[in-house]
Amino acid sequence: SSLVPALEAAAREALAGPVERVLAALTLLAPSTEEAAVGLGPLTAGLAEWPAALRSDGVAALGALGASLADALGALVTHVDPAVREAAVRRLRVYEAEVSGPALGVALRDDTLAPRRAALEGIRAAHRDDAGLVSAVLARAESAPRWSERLAAVEALGRLGAPEATPEGGGRGREGRGEREKGRARGGG
Repeated sequence: SSLVPALEAAAREALAGPVERVLAALTLLAPSTEEAAVGLGPLTAGLAEWPAALRSDGVAALGALGASLADALGALVTHVDPAVREAAVRRLRVYEAEVSGPALGVALRDDTLAPRRAALEGIRAAHRDDAGLVSAVLARAESAPRWSERLAAVEALGRLGAPEATPEGGGRGREGRGEREKGRARGGG
C-alpha cells in the first residue's frame, strides 16, 4: 500500500520524539489483531469484522508497517524512560522470535522491574533456541530480587519448555543444581 511508507515515516518521527509522544505512539501501535504485529488504535480496532478482501489488505499493510518499524522499536528498549522501555518491549514481544528475542534479552537486564516483567511475560516457546535468552531467564529465576519476578521467570521457562522449569530437569533452584553437581563429582547421577 502506498500509505505504508507515509505511516512508517510518521511513526518513526513520533518514536524519536519527546517521551509523551513516544508513549502515545507506542499505545497507538498496539496490535488490534493477532494477525499483525502492530495496529492503529481505533482505526483498526474492528479489523476482525472488516470484509474479507479489505481485512486481508489491512492485515498486509499492518504487517508491512510492523516489519518496517522493528528496528525503531528495538532501539527503544534502551530508552532513558522506563515506561518507554516497558511499552517498547510489550510491542516487540509479539514479533517473530528472531526479532523479539534480542530485545527481550536486553530488557531482562534492565535496572527497572517493569521492562523485565514485560520481557518475562513475552517469552514463548518460539524463543527456545535462543540460548542467551534462555540463560538470561534462568538467571532471573535464580537470582531476581523479588519472588514475584522469580515466579514469572519460572513460568517463562515453562513456556520455553526448558527442563530447568521442572523438578526432574533441575528446577529446584541453585541449591538443587549444586547437589546434582556434587553427586556427579562423586560418581553419582
